[in-house]
Amino acid sequence: MAAPPIDFTIARITSEDDFLPLAIVEVAAFVGPQETLFFGVPGPHTAPLAASRHTALFHTDPSAIYYKATLSTGQIIGMAKWNLFKTAGPHFPWPTSGFAPDANVELLNWFFGSLDEKRNAFMDAREGVKEKGYLYMAILGVHPGFQRMGVGKRLLEWGLEMADREGLECWIEASPAGKGLYEKLGWREVAYTDVELRRWGWEVKEGEEEFSRTVSMFRGVRGKTAG
Repeated sequence: MAAPPIDFTIARITSEDDFLPLAIVEVAAFVGPQETLFFGVPGPHTAPLAASRHTALFHTDPSAIYYKATLSTGQIIGMAKWNLFKTAGPHFPWPTSGFAPDANVELLNWFFGSLDEKRNAFMDAREGVKEKGYLYMAILGVHPGFQRMGVGKRLLEWGLEMADREGLECWIEASPAGKGLYEKLGWREVAYTDVELRRWGWEVKEGEEEFSRTVSMFRGVRGKTAG
């Protein structure tokens, strides 16, 4: 049964006051035991730390663009972070500090560095990117209480509409579970990054996957297939 429709608006974030409620959505959207392996045991400090990292990027990274989905009550229920790179790179948009004391910073830097390496190698070699730059969908999160209601799709549409209007190619990283949705919107898989969980101290139980995979996906101009 489809979820009932909800009334919400999409707007660009222009004030750092929005980053704590935005971070609360992000923390709620990305849950699971393996999050603990990366970011440490969640607690009251988790969302404020995430908000601080986003606030720092908001003030220091001119390529960072944040959007929010908001109910008529003012509650933020979804968030998106895009990077509009106006030139070829390499670009390194992920934070390298500001994590919890028990976060696995070595793993985080290796993981984000691996994502950067694949994205930079693929995108910076493209002629269209050399001419115009490209759009990177870095983070998309919807509060669990409002998922499957079209919020994520609407947050994506802002970036895709701009990319198509400006003739920009796009990049995204996705979980295998989310890959199908992005394929419907014109992305295709071009690489992947596997985290070997045992190597980083995760106790893999019987029946669990030994790797955590992140899929790197490319979208041509207006979703057209490109080499």
